[in-house]
Amino acid sequence: MSATLVTVGAFLAVGIVVGAVHAGLLYRAVMLFAGTPRLSATVALNVARFGFVIAAFWLVAQEGATALVAAAIGFTFAVIGARFAVEHE
Repeated sequence: MSATLVTVGAFLAVGIVVGAVHAGLLYRAVMLFAGTPRLSATVALNVARFGFVIAAFWLVAQEGATALVAAAIGFTFAVIGARFAVEHE
């Protein structure tokens, strides 16, 4: 029980961190495009954001399905939390 619980907790935390970075970069990309619509900078930031998320989940997937599901749940919670925070600023 304890080893599985620690694994789930650790990868839940990894998912939360990845989701928070993803949401932060998304917010930055939107603000960048809304302020001065420089398409090249916005596209570069979005490519970096997608690349980061894909690389992070690929690394997590190397640990197995339990880790991947835990990270995906953490990612979802972080993105929902970031959206809630932005909507209630």
